[in-house]
Amino acid sequence: MLNFGVLCLTSLFLISQNILLLNEETLILICFVAFCWLSFSRISELVNTSFIDRSKKIEQSFIDSLSQVEKTLNINSDLQQKFKKLVLDFQILKDHFIILNKAISNKLVNYLVQNSQTTYLSKLVFTQRLEQQTTKLLALLLSKKLYRIALLRQFYAQKLKLSSFLCFYKISLREYLEII
Repeated sequence: MLNFGVLCLTSLFLISQNILLLNEETLILICFVAFCWLSFSRISELVNTSFIDRSKKIEQSFIDSLSQVEKTLNINSDLQQKFKKLVLDFQILKDHFIILNKAISNKLVNYLVQNSQTTYLSKLVFTQRLEQQTTKLLALLLSKKLYRIALLRQFYAQKLKLSSFLCFYKISLREYLEII
């Protein structure tokens, strides 16, 4: 930069030649320029390191924020992909649910038919046994009634000796003999 001594000599020469007028504004200007130049020459390294440190901090802050934005965008992208996959998974789940419902409805009909067949079969077997027992009971009741009728006929024919009963007795005796 300019040498301070050369600058002072040049300014003294210009003042002595009345090229530069020394009034209050000019003196303030010279003091300000001298202050700026001295502060720049003395503090420039300190300010420079401070600015470099601040710029590094700002750069690191930008890098961190960009990495966070990148992570956030990656997470958001992954979530969007998972959401698209979720919709596809729900579609697949719906298809499986429909297939399951069809299978259950087809098997349910067969199950109900089989269940009703076993139920009705047991009811029919019970009814058949009941009919057989009822038939046996009716046969026993009829045979008892016939036995009683036969006893009554025999009583009327042998003890009371009514002619109409004797005739019936002889007719039935002939029929029995013919059968034998």
